[in-house]
Amino acid sequence: MKQSKKVTSFLLAGIIGGSSLGGLPLQASAAPIANEHTYFTPPVEHHVHSIQLETTQPQSTMMKWNLTVSSDTLGITQKMIQLLQKPTFQNVTRELTDQTFSLANNQYNVMVFTADSRFHYQFQGIKFHANISYLGTSYDIYVFEKGAFDTSHYVETKPWAWAYKGWIKNNSMNANIQFYLPNMRS
Repeated sequence: MKQSKKVTSFLLAGIIGGSSLGGLPLQASAAPIANEHTYFTPPVEHHVHSIQLETTQPQSTMMKWNLTVSSDTLGITQKMIQLLQKPTFQNVTRELTDQTFSLANNQYNVMVFTADSRFHYQFQGIKFHANISYLGTSYDIYVFEKGAFDTSHYVETKPWAWAYKGWIKNNSMNANIQFYLPNMRS
C-alpha cells in the first residue's frame, strides 16, 4: 500500500508540474500535409559531419539514414546517431522533435521540417543544425534560442511537414510562429 501511495503522489506531481520546466509554458505542435511539390532551400555551409547509417527493421528490410550536421555547439551529434538507430518512426517530424528537445536537455527551442518546403524561417542562437534524409525525404533539424517560422507559404506536400517544441510568444496558431527562450533560473 505504501508503494502505491508513492506512485500516486509521483504521478500527481508530474501532472501538476507539467514537466521538468515547472510553470514555464511549453508549446509543441505539428501540421499534416498532402500534395507533392519540390521547392528550393538555401544550401547550408560548413558541413561538419556526414554520416550514413543503416538499421535493420523487424521486417528485415534496410532503412538508410543520411545525417549531415552543420552546427553542433551542444555536443549531441553522437546522441543523434544513437537516436537514428531506432528501427521505425511513426511520425518522423514529431518524434525527431521530441527526442531532439530531450537531447538538448529541454533548454532550447526545436524545429523540424521538410527541407523541400517553402517555409520561411529565421533562427538566432543556433545550437544544433542537421539535415536528415529518411525514406526519400530530407528534414532540417534546428535547436535554437529564438526566432520565427512562417507557415504562410505552406503547401501541402508531405504528411507532417513540420513540428516544433519550445516556447512561443502567442498561443494562437497563426502563420508566423515567434519563438523565445525563457529566463530559466536554477
